[in-house]
Amino acid sequence: RLPKSAEEGPFSRPLLIWVGAAVLVMCFLAGYWEPTIRDLWRIWMRSDEFSSGLLVPFLAGYVLWSQRSGLGKVKIQPCMWGIGAFVLAQAVRFLGLWLWLGSAERLSLILTFIAIVLLLFGWRLVWRIGPVLLYLFFMLPLPNRVQGWITLPLQRWATTSAVFGLEMLGYDVVREGNVINLNGTMVAVAEACNGLRMLTAFFVISGLVALLVNRKWWEKLIILVSSIPIAFMCNTLRLTMTAIAFTRLNTEQWEKAFHDFGGLAMMPLALGLIVLELWLLSNLVIRPADEVRTEVVGRRG
Repeated sequence: RLPKSAEEGPFSRPLLIWVGAAVLVMCFLAGYWEPTIRDLWRIWMRSDEFSSGLLVPFLAGYVLWSQRSGLGKVKIQPCMWGIGAFVLAQAVRFLGLWLWLGSAERLSLILTFIAIVLLLFGWRLVWRIGPVLLYLFFMLPLPNRVQGWITLPLQRWATTSAVFGLEMLGYDVVREGNVINLNGTMVAVAEACNGLRMLTAFFVISGLVALLVNRKWWEKLIILVSSIPIAFMCNTLRLTMTAIAFTRLNTEQWEKAFHDFGGLAMMPLALGLIVLELWLLSNLVIRPADEVRTEVVGRRG
């Protein structure tokens, strides 16, 4: 018989058995999904816009590990609805294979994982880790058609915002399409500078913060949605500084170095803005009197 401390640990023996079964099933499916996983890996490695998706599975695993004490108390009750969800996920995959839709195949990978969790562990655990399961969708790149729809508008917005930023700083700027004429120096706002890379990366960051902080659901939603204006603002700042640097630096090597460094520098800035946002939410939200009274009594006790 196990010691009492072991029985009351964060993971009970039945849970460990089901986790082991889930690992075996995942190993089997890894071979089944090998072409899709290889395609997803290739996109992560070659596409700057979606390279942050590689971090999502590891970050999701960290969140689950940080919640392990609470997850060990969830009652495990396999749900047969998971079989139907699994069949539906395979239908999505076969549709993708039939229509040559790689995005559908990649989507079915996440749906299959959720179906297996439902089948082996039940609704209670799926509901408990639902936000983490939804977070996994950030690892998927956008479908090519969707990316094509938003690329040109994002590029136009990036150019317009950079021109606005330069004019606010007192520079004489002339816009020619997606090219900025800055005191005779031509600075092209390429497709890669449209801000999509920052947008996807900031969604990954803000999603992780929303999963880790102990806030109400609407506060977490604000943190997640705020990734959009934060990404646009940081991209505007980066383009503005890059355009100014191009007029000051004389060598292509230094220009490229400043361009790349500017993109990396936006990450800590975005994280700082999210922290500032959390502070503002903490100080602007008026808590109920009962909640404040409970906190005061707790401190006195």
